[in-house]
Formats: sequence, C-alpha cells, structure tokens
Amino acid sequence: MHAPFTIGIIQDAATDDIQVTVEATIPRIREAAARGAQIVCLKELFNAPYFAKSQKHDRFDIAEPIPGPTTTAMQKIAKELGIVLIVPIFEKQARGVYRNSAAIIDADGSMLGVYRKMHIPDDPMFNEKFYFTPGDAAADDSIDKIGAVAKQASGFRVWHTRFADIGVLICWDQWYPEAARITALLGADVIFYPIPLLLVLITLLFALVLPGEALARRKKKDTGPPKPDRLEFGALPAINYDIDLGFGF
Repeated sequence: MHAPFTIGIIQDAATDDIQVTVEATIPRIREAAARGAQIVCLKELFNAPYFAKSQKHDRFDIAEPIPGPTTTAMQKIAKELGIVLIVPIFEKQARGVYRNSAAIIDADGSMLGVYRKMHIPDDPMFNEKFYFTPGDAAADDSIDKIGAVAKQASGFRVWHTRFADIGVLICWDQWYPEAARITALLGADVIFYPIPLLLVLITLLFALVLPGEALARRKKKDTGPPKPDRLEFGALPAINYDIDLGFGF
C-alpha cells in the first residue's frame, strides 16, 4: 500500500515554437512541485498546438523520438525536483511510424517507458488517423528504440514510480472501458488521461464519464460506499473511488 500522494495536472497554452513552449512549461512544473505535487501530468501533445484539426504534411516535422530533446529536458527537471512526470508528445518512432505518445519519467529522472495511444479518432476537427499509428503490444523490446532505455513491451502498462503505481491512457482511450479495466487489473493506483482540448461539451462529457469509469474499476474493499476525493490542480479533478482517474487538459 502506497502512502498518500499528490497529483499536479497542468493546463497551459502552446505556441508553434516547441522550444518556447517547453521553456514556458517548466516554470509551471516547478510551481506544481512547489505546491506539493509529486506526480505531474502535462496535457496531450503538450509542446505544440493541437494540430489534428486539419491534415497538413508539414506537421510531421514537429515529431521527435523518445528519448529526444523534449523528454531529455523533462528528465532533468524530474530529477532536480524529485517528481514523476508524464510527458505526452508527438513521437517519431521510426521512419513512417508516428505516434501519439506519453513518456513516463520517474522521480530520479529515469525513463520508465512510453505509452502510445491505442484508440485513434477520425472525425471532423480530429483528423488523428492522418498523423498517428495506433499503439501496439509488441512483446519484443528489440524492435522498439525505447527498449534500449526502459525495459518494457508496448501496450497497456503500469509503471512503478517512486510515489505510486500509475497507468497512462490518452484522450480517446477513455471511451473504451477495457483500456482502463486492464490497466486497473494490472495494479494501477491512478490512471492518467492527458487531453489537449478544453471544449465545453467534451469537458461535460468527461465529467460524467470519469466517475463511472472509477466506479466500474473500483477495487473490492470492505470500506462501505465509495467516497469521492477530489484533487484539483488547474483542471478537471481526479476522483478517487479506490482507484483514481486523473484527467489532464
């Protein structure tokens, strides 16, 4: 059983200049840590404006490998502050293979692994299938560059961080309950869902879905009816029903 831990969920603006956006995000990470956050989750594709509203080939130029410049910078910050960081970026995994990914960095700065978004939408304003290959469940680390850094197979995972055992899913994954169910059964104390948009309709839908997801994956304990424990840090709250789901916008 882990001791109580504090979550920071950062919502911020992004510019077309990745370096400027990353440098602007770092003070917000420092603020979260100063306010007691031990696990900090950034928004989906945090270092650029959400670009999947349209199909533009030049957007592939902003993708980078993991490890890469952005994740390396975040590893240094995580180690300095002694916090866990969830860092979602547009990943270039290999030639012609691009992913909507999140790097998981432990409090000592080590790269624990990468979650790659499994469920990819293709709707007006969400042209994600143009950009992203769905995540897979490769069992052989040798085919994945991240395997040289973090021993993992891709797919639904739980990472054993300094403060908690965490799962990470991304945005559209939350409409598919088995993703959260599998992650919970793997032992996650909390499941994070980085999301890029703050649209009123989506926010309301997530506010309805989130408690249902938590209840559906409630761990069996003789503790009586579930009691919400809301933890806010500038975004939609995480709700604790024995297993937390944290949504980062």
